[in-house]
Amino acid sequence: MTFLQNLNKKFLFAIITIAIIVLSVNNKTLANADLDRNVDFAVNNLEQNVNFTVESDRVLTREDVKNSIVNNYSTNLNTLVNLKEYTYDVKPAGGNNYTVEINFEYNITKEDARKVDEFVSNWVIENASGPMNDYAKINKVYDFYHNFFTYDDGAEILTNGVSKHSPVALLQNGKGVCSAYTILFDEMMEEMGIGSEMVVGTYNGGSHSWNMVELNGKWYHIDTIYSQYNYNNEKSRDGFLKSAKNIGAGYAFNESAYPVASANYFN
Repeated sequence: MTFLQNLNKKFLFAIITIAIIVLSVNNKTLANADLDRNVDFAVNNLEQNVNFTVESDRVLTREDVKNSIVNNYSTNLNTLVNLKEYTYDVKPAGGNNYTVEINFEYNITKEDARKVDEFVSNWVIENASGPMNDYAKINKVYDFYHNFFTYDDGAEILTNGVSKHSPVALLQNGKGVCSAYTILFDEMMEEMGIGSEMVVGTYNGGSHSWNMVELNGKWYHIDTIYSQYNYNNEKSRDGFLKSAKNIGAGYAFNESAYPVASANYFN
């Protein structure tokens, strides 16, 4: 499927760079849980100028701060897509306390994020409320993707000033790449109370992302890209509620990092 192979080269380079950085980090424990929690809170809430104090039983270094940030965006697709660049510093604050200062720049604004949240909330109210089981809800979102979104396989990063890796691109332009599809789907599942995971892996060696959903106590892979690419105007079910083994030839990911998906939903 050439549409999966034609992923943006800059995004692939970013994924590879992150992998190299993460692998190069030695086994030294990251500063402490407080540092990680503060970094996670900041990037998930698109905070720009962050200043906080943490207590550490050893000397807290700039490397600790960098490692905490890298660990966050190497495991969080939202952060990877949204975070543009950052600067950071750490200073002693007396005793075992350290002041951490981080300046983040993002590819998305808080207003953009608010609009996505608002869209998801309204869509669920209008389309997936009432006596619907979880399968019907998942299928409803899949149909929505099929009818309204188009995979953006162009070389440009921005469309009308919006990164095509962001769900904002889907809502504003009706187009995006796999990360946009994955993040929006995850938010829609969360809004409907359905367990969801965002999987970051590769397809035929190129960076790719998709979702996992929990349905009747079991986990399945679902690649919403297939919902849009169709033949004879029919949705493809090739990547719909599949096991890890049957998600498709060419897919690769760290299975131990995600829930076990041992069987297809449909035999």
